Amino acid sequence: MVDRGEVLGILEAGLGAADPEAAVRDAVRRTLPGEADGIVLAAFGKAAYRMSRGAISELGERVRAGIAIVPGGYPSGELGRVEVRVGTHPLPSAINVEASRELVELVRGVGEEGVLLVLISGGGSSLLEVPKDGLSVEELAALSGELMRRGADIRELNAVRKHLSDVKGGQLLRGFRGRACVSLIVSDVVGNPIDSIASGPTAPDPSTYSDALDVLGRYGLLEEFPDAVAILRSGADGRLEETPKPGDPVFSRVRNEVILDNRAALRAMELEAARRGYRAEVLTDSMEGEAREVGKFLGSLSTREGGSAFCAGGETTVTVRGKGRGGRNQEMALAAALQVKRLGNAGRAGVGALATDGVDGNSPAAGAALGSSDIASLDERGARESLAENDSYTFLRRAGLAVEIGATGTNVNDLFVLLIRD
Repeated sequence: MVDRGEVLGILEAGLGAADPEAAVRDAVRRTLPGEADGIVLAAFGKAAYRMSRGAISELGERVRAGIAIVPGGYPSGELGRVEVRVGTHPLPSAINVEASRELVELVRGVGEEGVLLVLISGGGSSLLEVPKDGLSVEELAALSGELMRRGADIRELNAVRKHLSDVKGGQLLRGFRGRACVSLIVSDVVGNPIDSIASGPTAPDPSTYSDALDVLGRYGLLEEFPDAVAILRSGADGRLEETPKPGDPVFSRVRNEVILDNRAALRAMELEAARRGYRAEVLTDSMEGEAREVGKFLGSLSTREGGSAFCAGGETTVTVRGKGRGGRNQEMALAAALQVKRLGNAGRAGVGALATDGVDGNSPAAGAALGSSDIASLDERGARESLAENDSYTFLRRAGLAVEIGATGTNVNDLFVLLIRD
């Protein structure tokens, strides 16, 4: 029998290792020149507040000024010379645009001897936003939302976002005159592609206007968003400047470094599982695909030898067809549990999945955790109906199996664990 508390304990170990404040403190010691003074700080994303706090605790008065844009409901507070702005997420709004314009002015005001410290984390794509002329933030938000609803992955989303924005895809550094820019990044994208995390505001962009048009065509959206399509077609025809590409001179003064990612959380989970007596194995940190299908596959591993612990990380997707409340982690955990029970392994396995930012889909939960007794007593028909309606949260909450922890102020993708006892 696997106790639900064991599942939770291993997930909590992973979440505890995803500490952006400590990661930034360590990173600034390594990356910022000792003589660097008058540092300007620009932060945006779900971890912006905690990252900024880590930088200030290490740099103190060396930080001359700064702006941190955080999502509502996430950790925030006073940061001295760094002004905190609260924006909307997961979709941008006029509030975000106003804060972003202030941040852009701050970046462009850095003098030739100045150093810019950029702190980037997941959620930055919506929080840092200045739409191109001719496009309202409302249409941009609606387009982003529709792409997400239709199952577009992060790379597809970002190809579109970059080419409808004046700050994404390396464009934040247009007009930057400082001697150095150090970007420290908490990754929420599988594989840590720097150009994709928060839409790569300080990184060269390999995608093009034509790529963005292809994405809209693939998801049948060319007729629904005429202003966006007009901009993308102008860019594809060469009438608008492309995003900065590899080799652009501005990047010779830029250092981009991922300082925290899913692997750090998985290492902590592996150690915690071993401490509890399991033979622990990390399967992957690049888990992708439809959440319930990934969950079914992971649940099939319950046939393996007792005493095994399988940990995995990444980010799955959900194609929304119903009108319920839930998220990818809840769907994945529930699908895994159903497969465990179908294979007759309910008495020896436990499963759990967690969004490290504390928010899973459109629900207040971060994920779900089920011990052996929970799986054994699972209402299979009700679980399948909830998955069909994308209503996993309602089902799991009623069963007392949803994990609700609130916004965490970090984001390194999702975590999954399967435990098997003899």
